[in-house]
Amino acid sequence: MVYLVHGENYSYSRKIISSQQKKLGVETKTEVDLEDVTPEQLKALCTSFDIFGTPPFIVFNISKAGRQNLEPYTKIITDVPQETTLIILSSKDLSSTNIFVKEAKNLGINVVRNQKIPESNIFRFIDALYKGNRLLTYKELSKLIKEDQDPFYIFSMILYGARKNASSIGEEKTKQLFLDLYNTDKILKTGGIDPEIAIPYTVEKVFGYV
Repeated sequence: MVYLVHGENYSYSRKIISSQQKKLGVETKTEVDLEDVTPEQLKALCTSFDIFGTPPFIVFNISKAGRQNLEPYTKIITDVPQETTLIILSSKDLSSTNIFVKEAKNLGINVVRNQKIPESNIFRFIDALYKGNRLLTYKELSKLIKEDQDPFYIFSMILYGARKNASSIGEEKTKQLFLDLYNTDKILKTGGIDPEIAIPYTVEKVFGYV
């Protein structure tokens, strides 16, 4: 299948790609930029199955296309096997004159225009957490989870918040908090705790210090 994912909210476009990869159960994806690959090379990537017959998952980034002629790339679309996932990605909102948009119907390209404005804000979450505002913290956390924010990223930002708020927490409490966060991080990275459980657990740990 061939997709065109475009729009100004680049982080959300990335989430769309990650969700599709997760949905298909694909472990490996190949990312190439327009300036680094010829149409023939892109075709070769799209038709190269591994030794187990696993179809490729390709992200073809055309964000820096400018006025470059993209027509040669459209000519290889019909040669992309049905089993292959080719995602044409642009961090900009493409107009109807863009050849991939214009020829989408003829070429069988599924167009996903990213218009979603994220409701979550990791900094609101961290601010509420270190102010001890339980209601707002969980409200912001639920938004982050709903928008598929990576639990490992959320955890790293909790750690960042601990560093930023060390002076208000106090030296001794900060030392103990860092020790707790370190232990949780270790368990999390070794698979000893589910990431979705680790975050609320860590939140409650932080509340014990603030």
